[in-house]
Amino acid sequence: MMRLFHKLLPKRVVRWYRRGRAWMAQAMNGFPQKKLIIVGVTGTDGKTTVVNLVGHIVRTTGKKVGWISTLGAQIGDTFIETGAHTTTVDPFTFYVLLGRMVKEHCELVVVELTSHALDQERVGKLPLAAGIITNITHEHLDYHQSLMAYMSAKAKLFALIARGKRAHKGSGIVVLNCEDATFSSLSHLARAFHGLKVFTYGLGSGDVHGERIEETLEYLTFTLVTAYGHHTLRTRLIGDYNLRNILSAAALAHVCEVPWEKIHEGIETFQPLSGRLERIEQGQPFSVFVDFAHTPNALREVLTLLRRHAKAKITVVFGAAGERDKSKRSLMGEVVAQFADRVYLTEEDPRSESVEAISQMIAQGMAMKGWKQNERYWLIPDRRIAIQTALERATSDDIVLLAGKGHERMMAMDHGVDKPWDDREVAREELEKLGWRPL
Repeated sequence: MMRLFHKLLPKRVVRWYRRGRAWMAQAMNGFPQKKLIIVGVTGTDGKTTVVNLVGHIVRTTGKKVGWISTLGAQIGDTFIETGAHTTTVDPFTFYVLLGRMVKEHCELVVVELTSHALDQERVGKLPLAAGIITNITHEHLDYHQSLMAYMSAKAKLFALIARGKRAHKGSGIVVLNCEDATFSSLSHLARAFHGLKVFTYGLGSGDVHGERIEETLEYLTFTLVTAYGHHTLRTRLIGDYNLRNILSAAALAHVCEVPWEKIHEGIETFQPLSGRLERIEQGQPFSVFVDFAHTPNALREVLTLLRRHAKAKITVVFGAAGERDKSKRSLMGEVVAQFADRVYLTEEDPRSESVEAISQMIAQGMAMKGWKQNERYWLIPDRRIAIQTALERATSDDIVLLAGKGHERMMAMDHGVDKPWDDREVAREELEKLGWRPL
């Protein structure tokens, strides 16, 4: 209803309405952004991990930190739920949280900002001391219409950093992935149009870069390379995509003047987030993981990691969100067909769309790789039955990946109704039915 309302009004009216809401939210909470040092994180993938990792790193210094991400809000030692299917909350909730952080004397705040939130000015003219764009890949084109428009929305982060530089003597630094396809455009825009400094990271190059030394499905040992030397670190965040997340978080923490020894300590003591390649262990002879991957790039990254360590077959259970970017569906199917051995297409926040229709769009990408239905992939609309089937058919040393829902505990259905759902709990229940119980 709100989307339709906005479509019917002139763009200028909608823009001023949104700005007015953000200003009112700020005023009602005493303009808390003026009393805090805030850094922002945006990008297609990795945002939540980076926000939480930066917060954890800064906390190792003894400072009181707050952060807001897809998982919720953290204020010191207090965690606050912010609702299902929400990354950047509405302005009133956002500034209430910032107000609480002021009262709790937080010395740094890290916020996750979506392209929607930046485009809609949901956080208003939020002054940022620094920020990160992790990467820009195919996502949300139903809203932005083109990859260029999507990139432009992400680049609105630059204006907030420039504002922070003027308002609070912020660093005026943006951290960018120098190996991302959009790096050249973004770095030029940041420097030439916003007067920002660019600090870079990457696996092979950048002001901060790293190299994988040893990796299992339990831990990663890598070399962190900076102007201050080479350091070998060990972390429970695995995969090249997580190494990039680590490098970006280390870069932002450095920009925030965190000593390198504390950055190293934070990296090594950080625990993987809920629903991010979370292992489900009930004593079964095969591996089960739950992951939030729901974009072509995120699926490629996690499946590349799993394929690197697979001893037997990889089975993937996944779908795509209804009433969202349809153009990515066949791409997701194509990616999964490249790495997996078996696939069960199923529901994943279908909303008003038919699960079967969504699955068929994904299957088009699988057909491009020569896959045939009921031979290598199956359409099972009920997600519990799809998970049950995948687990029943798994054999010794197989890997079963339940992708798309991750930490979420609700499934978005028709008419705005959510039903309780948690991939992790369902997997445990179905494993127990098969006779597998925690040791």
